[in-house]
Amino acid sequence: MFDIGVTSPPYNKRDGNKGWLVDKVSYSNSKDNTSEGKYQEEQILVLNEIYRITKPGGSFFYNHKIRRKKGVSIYPLEWLLKSDWSVKHSGCGVSGSTSGFQPEGLSSTLCTRSR
Repeated sequence: MFDIGVTSPPYNKRDGNKGWLVDKVSYSNSKDNTSEGKYQEEQILVLNEIYRITKPGGSFFYNHKIRRKKGVSIYPLEWLLKSDWSVKHSGCGVSGSTSGFQPEGLSSTLCTRSR
């Protein structure tokens, strides 16, 4: 069992739609091209498995890109809140620009496991 965990999973950006942040990222076991529903279900399964092996009172940092599809932002909290974790803090970083908030920024979320 672990006290703390950190991950940055594949972002499901589709092979031809990666953008500047993940343009050069490749995965040996993932095409990064799954239907949104299946992707979120898989993320919940992984999050719950990490929860299972985290000690009671432990913490977990989940780093995930806020994605846009057909003009709609998809936030990681959409599936994090469906997992076993308790979300304690979620923040968004500015990506690729110093001119202000970019909706495609990184979302870093701190989750904790109940004692």
